[in-house]
Amino acid sequence: MRRVAWSGLVAALVMAGSQAVAGPVPQVVASPTALVAEDGAWCWFSEPRAAQDGDTTFLGWISSRGDIVIGAVDGSGTTTTAVVMTNFEVDDHDHPAVIVRPDGRVQAFWSRHNGAEVFTRTTTRPRDISHWGPLGTVPLKVAGDRVSTYVNPVLLPDEGTMWVFGRSGYSSPAFTTTRDLGRTWTPARRLVHVKEQRPYVKYAGNGRDTIAMGFTNGHPAETHSSIYYAAYRKGALRGASGRGIAPVSRLPIAPAQGDLVYAAPAGRDAWVHDVALDAQGRPRIVFATMPEGSSTDHDYWYAAWDGRRWLSTRITSAGGSIAGAPREPGYTAGISFDHDDPSTVVLARPGIAKLEVERWTTPDLGRSWTSEAVTIGSHQDNVRPVVPRGGSGRVVWMTGRYGYFTSFHTSVAADRTTRPRAAAPTDVAVTSKAEGSGLAVSADLRTGIVGYVGKELTLQSRPVGWETWTNRATGYTDNTGRVSATVPSRAGLEFRWVWPGDHEAARSESVVLGG
Repeated sequence: MRRVAWSGLVAALVMAGSQAVAGPVPQVVASPTALVAEDGAWCWFSEPRAAQDGDTTFLGWISSRGDIVIGAVDGSGTTTTAVVMTNFEVDDHDHPAVIVRPDGRVQAFWSRHNGAEVFTRTTTRPRDISHWGPLGTVPLKVAGDRVSTYVNPVLLPDEGTMWVFGRSGYSSPAFTTTRDLGRTWTPARRLVHVKEQRPYVKYAGNGRDTIAMGFTNGHPAETHSSIYYAAYRKGALRGASGRGIAPVSRLPIAPAQGDLVYAAPAGRDAWVHDVALDAQGRPRIVFATMPEGSSTDHDYWYAAWDGRRWLSTRITSAGGSIAGAPREPGYTAGISFDHDDPSTVVLARPGIAKLEVERWTTPDLGRSWTSEAVTIGSHQDNVRPVVPRGGSGRVVWMTGRYGYFTSFHTSVAADRTTRPRAAAPTDVAVTSKAEGSGLAVSADLRTGIVGYVGKELTLQSRPVGWETWTNRATGYTDNTGRVSATVPSRAGLEFRWVWPGDHEAARSESVVLGG
């Protein structure tokens, strides 16, 4: 285990008007950055690459020696690292996915690129990566398949399940589930299948009962690829409108059974990069497009379900492939969501001399954008940025020289900007009353007799006995400082309102209600 303090990698500021790529000019508000690991890389088809719990960011990477590494960056910026397996394989597909379990322990999952097993280890103490339990395995291979690739764990608290997705064999997205946090698993099932093609899928849970999936009909280097969507909820796959696609018992599906989000035009392919659900449960997808077989002229796109239809809008140019080898012309520099607010994305694209990380925000489902720089004037490329799931807005990314998935010379860096918080105490009082078949949960945000008006609070829930909370709804305080929401009255769930804090008042939480 290794601890390092924040090291200075602060970028020099440059003139805001000198961007080399067309599009909105980022504001020059580049954040101080810090080196998390001198040697580390990841691909973009195993998630979460990073997860936030309280003021600590947990993230996973693979070293150029093939070590599987977990890192923890605390609120002060101190990084702790732990190697959970040494000399595994030099391949960025092998990096670990990281979650914080309901009991507070950190769990990592990883697999070789077409490996015989999916491996997992869990810390023996909550939020402490210095002590790990024994090595375990996850049965992600469908019966008859020999190998698996990628690992994507997703928790569904309302079902009391953990799902683990990945690729079984050389082509089929697949999954297995557990109701006891990994002591027993269901037999693996195929999720999406196309004969002689390799669909690629991104996954994201809403923290309660739904798993969103954005996917292609194949690898863009092997077929004409477009973007599709489906979501798991209550035993079946459904479209964004809620239409039934297929019960789990009738899987796998073909891509065309899902929503067609973006039909790639002739001569141009699409590759999915991330999927998210907004506060209303409506899906968003970001993806890249590129000329067929070309390593140049990539674009970033944003797709959003507006309640009636899918809207797809080009965001900006993405440059070209970051891979030095011509075998991977579709390796765009990378784009992903802030999953707490999917109107915000982080992306990498050409700057003055190198690839830079930027944060882009849309108020209108992708029709218009504002942007700000996360890195500026870099001496090395910055690629594959990601905001930790459940995060604080921090951005982590790879920096250095990326050649190929088996030959990379990159470090892991992080944005260390913190949001200002006032020291003044804030009280959040909570009340409730029965309302029909539901429970009206109200809170008052105030200091003494003064109420805070127009402030956004988050209603959270968890099963009784769990340590981690999931977001259920947001609400704004009225002119008295009160916010209220009605939730289903359900035994075994408890609730609280959370105020994140701002320049006026510090973070606060209500008492816990229900159970």
